[in-house]
Amino acid sequence: MILKRNYIIDIITDVFTKYGYLEIQTPSFEKRETLSGKYGNEGDRLIFNILNSGEKVRKADIKALNENKTNEFINSISEKALRYDLTVPLARYVSQHQNEIKFPFRRFQIQNVWRADRPQKGRYQEFTQCDADVIGSDSTYLEYEMIQMYSNVFKNLGFQKIQIKVNHREILSSICRKIELNDNFIDFVTILDKLNKIGSEKVIYELQSFEVPMTPQFLTEEVDISSNEYFIDWANFQGADSYQLFENDVLIYQGDENSYLIQNQIDNTYQYQINAIMPSGHTVVGEIISLDVFHIVEPPLVFNLFTSQQNEGTDVFVSWSSTMDAAWYSLIVEDSDGVVIEMYNGSENFTSLDELNIGQNRIRIQVGLSNGKVSDFSDSIFVNIIEESESDYFTMSNILIFMVSLLSLVTIYSYRNRED
Repeated sequence: MILKRNYIIDIITDVFTKYGYLEIQTPSFEKRETLSGKYGNEGDRLIFNILNSGEKVRKADIKALNENKTNEFINSISEKALRYDLTVPLARYVSQHQNEIKFPFRRFQIQNVWRADRPQKGRYQEFTQCDADVIGSDSTYLEYEMIQMYSNVFKNLGFQKIQIKVNHREILSSICRKIELNDNFIDFVTILDKLNKIGSEKVIYELQSFEVPMTPQFLTEEVDISSNEYFIDWANFQGADSYQLFENDVLIYQGDENSYLIQNQIDNTYQYQINAIMPSGHTVVGEIISLDVFHIVEPPLVFNLFTSQQNEGTDVFVSWSSTMDAAWYSLIVEDSDGVVIEMYNGSENFTSLDELNIGQNRIRIQVGLSNGKVSDFSDSIFVNIIEESESDYFTMSNILIFMVSLLSLVTIYSYRNRED
């Protein structure tokens, strides 16, 4: 049995590794407080708690036991528990090593877990679980990659006919948008759910008789817009040659595309209407939506700081990302005493600072647009100015005195030569 299990694990590991997934392992037990509350009341009751040993046993809350307060009593005699699954340990691992991990983080883990239940036939309280996860990305491509990866695992294990069923609401929603059933999503899903009961032929019949929208419909939802640049999208309308897009009753687009980019929009409430132009020239008046636009200016990104530590008297060069339609940039510095000074205000996206105080200096940038909007301050960068040591000062002083003395001797010598 061990040979068979190792054979399966080796194949899974080989496939996962080829897809760039890194294997991690976590301890068999976690702090009880890490696991508790993550699986609901029923799940918490299935966690294997580890009893304290030694002097910690004396901390048992006998009063809670006598009063039937089970959780309080368990807390007093158990600080650790066997892992219930591999998900919560993964969350703890990522939180603990987030500064060392490169995201998106592909990871797989094949280890034992424990459940304190009464297992049915063929199941055990200890069993091996295999997890593969990606942290730090919501790309749909990664979901497709995982399906491919699982399929390869089964094929390499010798399974010839594999069916992977995907239960994903967004896939159904995309199908609805493609066939222009945006407003009838629930009815559409209800018909699909009958597949196992009434069979595919009857489901196809019901879908063919499904009511199709009689007017052009927007895909863009009525939401608040926080950018001055956004797309207006609409669904295909069956038989249409072209479309007309109106903004506050003014025609802003006419063509056969299903999307239009709005740029440099000022803050206001806008009403959009989409119409379809049919081959006969007839106009089918479509849906109307309203959007509230309030542009939030993003602060600049500060970069190109050569070092976070400089000697006293050394210029510190700072630059930052450019912002479209910027009228000015303001750079402020807060020294170690909490004194804040604006050390630059202008239109360039770089400057050199030559009067920073000794100690730690916090630098932030703000941008103002030509339309009067102002961003928040950027994330901070810190520069530590180091005071020159007395030995360095003494050496520089000696050099300066020597240079002055030498200059004096040359001047006197030149003066005497002229007198001669």
